[in-house]
Amino acid sequence: MNPIGFYQKLIFVLKLLKRWLILLIIFPLLCGTAAWAYSNYYVVPLFAAKSTLLVQPQNISSQNMYNSIMGNQQLIKTYEGLIKTRTIALDVSRRLDNKVTPERVLENLGVKTSNVTFLITLTYTDTNQERAVRVVNEVARSFAKNVGVFVNLDNVMIVDEAVPQKDASPVSPQIVTNTLLGFALGLLLCILLVVVVEALKGLMKLLQDAERNFKAEGRRM
Repeated sequence: MNPIGFYQKLIFVLKLLKRWLILLIIFPLLCGTAAWAYSNYYVVPLFAAKSTLLVQPQNISSQNMYNSIMGNQQLIKTYEGLIKTRTIALDVSRRLDNKVTPERVLENLGVKTSNVTFLITLTYTDTNQERAVRVVNEVARSFAKNVGVFVNLDNVMIVDEAVPQKDASPVSPQIVTNTLLGFALGLLLCILLVVVVEALKGLMKLLQDAERNFKAEGRRM
């Protein structure tokens, strides 16, 4: 590496930073502040409530353990899809005196399974924490009660119901994350602006030099 060329590039970068320093500081700060204000005052907080179901394994055979486990895992995946059916959503809505529509139940309900356990985790998000708790618990109760309607089994039990928390923090918006993303986006846009402006200035300088050279050649002729 040529040390002279390296120091020349370094000096050029430092001059750019000095020239654009105020913009590189103020614009990202404004973007970060805007993201913080938007998250704080305009985004409606969402709370999450969780309930856990246990699927009791069926027909575990010591002679063919792998196939038995795979069969139970497929059953759990089937249950994952059945939980988010309109049948369960309608039953939950009736249990809550139709205060929550079936469409809203399905929209805000999340179902998570694992490949290494027989647990199913239900998550419901809502602007009201107590309502989220009620809905997710009713989903768990409804499925545990009605699983036999779908399959000829009764092997689902509730192991953990959601409970309201006094100092629950919303899962959305993530104010710190949004603020940092706003700052980073502002910095990126600012850097792109500097690159574009400096590139245009360099291009204009090249055009002006070419024009002067052309005129000089014309006078010599």
